[in-house]
Amino acid sequence: MGKNVVAKGKIANKLASKKNKNLLKGTNKKILDKTKGIGAKEKTFDAPTKKVKTLKNEKKKGAQKIVELAKPKEEEELVLPDADMIDSDQDSDNDMAFLDSVADNKQIAKLQKQRKRQLENVGEDFETAKRSFGDSKEDPRKKRMLPVLNADGDVQERYKDVDHVRLMDEETDSEEEEETNEDGSKKLTMEEVIELQKKQTEDWQQRLASIANRTTSNPEQHAHAALRLVLKALHFEGENQYLPIKIRQMAILTAGAILTDILPSYRIRKLTEEEKNEKLKKEVRALRNYEQGLLEYYQKFMKRMEFFLMLYKSPAMLKRKTGVRNRRNVVEADPLEVISKPARVVIARSVAKVMAKLMVSTMQFNYNDNLIETLIPYINDTDETIGDLVQEAIIELFKTDRTSQKVLAVVRKIAAVVRAKGQKTDQRVMECLLHLKIKQVETRQGKDHRDNDRNKVDRNKVSRAQNKQRKREAKLQIELKETQAVENQKDRLYFNSQAIEAVFGIFFRILKSIRCSKLLSPTLIGIGRYGHLINLDLIGPLLSLLTDVMADTSVIVSNRLKCARSACALLTGEGEDLLVDPKQLYLHAYRILDKITIETKDKAKDLGDPWPALFDVLHALLIERKSQLTNGRVNAFLHRIMTTAVRLTKKHQQESTAYVLGLLLIVRAVMISHRCAASCFDDEAEQSSLPVDKLDPDLVVANRVACTKELEEVMKHPNKLVEILVKHIEAGAPSNVALPRNMARKPPTVIYRETKYGQFKDRK
Repeated sequence: MGKNVVAKGKIANKLASKKNKNLLKGTNKKILDKTKGIGAKEKTFDAPTKKVKTLKNEKKKGAQKIVELAKPKEEEELVLPDADMIDSDQDSDNDMAFLDSVADNKQIAKLQKQRKRQLENVGEDFETAKRSFGDSKEDPRKKRMLPVLNADGDVQERYKDVDHVRLMDEETDSEEEEETNEDGSKKLTMEEVIELQKKQTEDWQQRLASIANRTTSNPEQHAHAALRLVLKALHFEGENQYLPIKIRQMAILTAGAILTDILPSYRIRKLTEEEKNEKLKKEVRALRNYEQGLLEYYQKFMKRMEFFLMLYKSPAMLKRKTGVRNRRNVVEADPLEVISKPARVVIARSVAKVMAKLMVSTMQFNYNDNLIETLIPYINDTDETIGDLVQEAIIELFKTDRTSQKVLAVVRKIAAVVRAKGQKTDQRVMECLLHLKIKQVETRQGKDHRDNDRNKVDRNKVSRAQNKQRKREAKLQIELKETQAVENQKDRLYFNSQAIEAVFGIFFRILKSIRCSKLLSPTLIGIGRYGHLINLDLIGPLLSLLTDVMADTSVIVSNRLKCARSACALLTGEGEDLLVDPKQLYLHAYRILDKITIETKDKAKDLGDPWPALFDVLHALLIERKSQLTNGRVNAFLHRIMTTAVRLTKKHQQESTAYVLGLLLIVRAVMISHRCAASCFDDEAEQSSLPVDKLDPDLVVANRVACTKELEEVMKHPNKLVEILVKHIEAGAPSNVALPRNMARKPPTVIYRETKYGQFKDRK
């Protein structure tokens, strides 16, 4: 009986499994195939409700049949199996149809649940979307859970305590992060830094020395590697942030020496993509690669030099402009934190030294204009070492530049510095302009001269082909001029004239607005030195400005006299053709002569020595312009000079020797140049003399001035040389009498300096 029951159960299971498979292949499979994936990106799908109901009914019916078949029948009689049935049971001992049917039913139920979830959650992704429960502040030690509904229907929030061990691990990790640098490396102690710097000093000295020797011997192979090594020493990556300042200085100076030796005297043009892909010979390609690499590393080195200058001069500007916090490499340390202020000054001096050498030695190479733009403003730097280095480089460039093109660029940059700084401009800025080697400029030609130089061509008589051929020939001539090694004289004169215009633009600015500063003295010297090179159109306005400066009592006496000397220089040469009467010039010189005194050594250092300028002005006004003078003006100046000599003799006695000798030499030269001066020292002239006007020399009556009493007072001077010179003047300054120390042939300024600074001793 038991065997018959088992056989019947197996048969029932087989039938049920076949029926379930057919159901799966039917409507259920078709509905599931039409559905798509779950998520917000998928399109919505509306399944028909009728098919859903039939699917549920079939599912219930199948489950009921399986339960009924699985239940054992209590009242069923035991029936002995037939032989056929026993054989069939033996053939299918391993058949597990019942378990298969149960598995199929579970799979159907799973698919139905998935489909139901699809229909309910179409267009929403509740599992992956982040849930937010308001902007309330949460406790970091508690974790928010999903809310639940109470029995009353209210929403209740739930929290879970975070593991204490996990919090402790996070705190230890944050402490470890605080002990590390920005680049992830551990911070070193002071002892470790000192040991590391000792090792770095020994290592980098050997590396820089060896690479410098190899580069000078074979630059084509080692120049790129040398510049890469220098650039590595100038960055702050990893352990290089602890590199000593001495090594950074050595790297900068080494690169400067290498570049000065290996940079060519011609410009290197950057290749285009087509030129890089061209097929070339091996030697040509090697030369191109060397030149292009050299240009690239030279540009990087110049940018790094500019970075260090900016780091020294204006670190706040560097942080705002280039963004030290947003560096090119996150691993690099902040230079503002690594390098101190004294170290920045030391590095800036080395940078200025190297850039000054490169500016002079690489005038024909790339980026020389960038060097001028970067370095020239540092001539006005507060650090005297940097300013002196830049000034020496500018003077050397003025001497070596043959085309005057770089001279023009430097002068224009200096003009920009003076315009920007104003009264804060240092005196060395103007002193370097006095070293210009310009002796000839371009003459301004009129329209007629320019028309004569042109080759006029009548276009009506020339065909188009001939016109094109003429243009090709002109272009070819220009290219041939560029290939010649000789400088073009016309271009040089053009650059000279432009440089002189820029220089006098600076002079005009100082005379108008900065006349009370230390810049006035070198400005006046420059006007006297380059005044003959300017056009006649500028002489009139410049003379009026100089006259205003001389009348300004706030200007010191030495500068007022230098101003008069510059005006005299303008009136020589081409200025003689101008119909200008320098009455104001004579008037101010006459008044200054009555008030000038001998200053102490301390005041002379601060205010300057006005006496050399006075001797030059008197010589220029009374001797060089003798044809433009009246007798009354000559007698007035002669009387004023003698009264000044008497005043100095009575007040200073022996100390006034150099000053009185200079004035007496002027009197001797006036007596030789002007015949009317002899009447002033005649004994009979004293009877008919008239009082001399103290303010205006032109109001003095000619031949009615006597200087015999003043000459007798000067005779009482304690110095022997003064006594000899007075007797010589009293005798009428004969030319056949030789004066001691060759005073007759030397200008008064030379005699003054020799006497004052003790080049020969005074004889009593």
